[in-house]
Amino acid sequence: VTVSKSLNLVLRMLVGGTIGFFLMYWVLSSPLEGIAFSEYSLWVNGFLLVVLIGLLLSSFIRYRKIHRLLNQPLTGDAEDLADQQMYRWFSDGTLSLNLVLPLSLAVVSVNLVLDQQLSLVVTGFIVMAVGLIGSIRFQTLVQQMYPERNLPDISETDYALKLLAASDDGEKHVM
Repeated sequence: VTVSKSLNLVLRMLVGGTIGFFLMYWVLSSPLEGIAFSEYSLWVNGFLLVVLIGLLLSSFIRYRKIHRLLNQPLTGDAEDLADQQMYRWFSDGTLSLNLVLPLSLAVVSVNLVLDQQLSLVVTGFIVMAVGLIGSIRFQTLVQQMYPERNLPDISETDYALKLLAASDDGEKHVM
């Protein structure tokens, strides 16, 4: 079984590499070669940085809202509604942070490839670091949101196995 999986992976990598090679060969030999992409890099960087800052602010606001809701004494239906709202905010915040990482990598990559300003590369790395720290902080919220569940700490060994053991049947199906 592992040999066929490995063979399948190697085959996929070869097909992907071949497609990538021919696409890049076509792009480099096409009329697009004469376009000076560096002229548009300021606009692309500006747009990406605005989107990144918006995503970071959105996730920070969601984090604060969850914290505020966790500190309120709730019972009954109000507690159920708060759980639903915290779950939505948590999902939105983690989605925002998961989008920050590839977009900040795009900012860094565009600036390195086009030999742009070093400050934009550094800004991209800073945004990436803030996104990673935010992702870690968001993961620690899960234990506070669901204290009745025996959820493992993210730094524990065999985290995935312990999380699977603490999950119910529906969550195991999704995982």
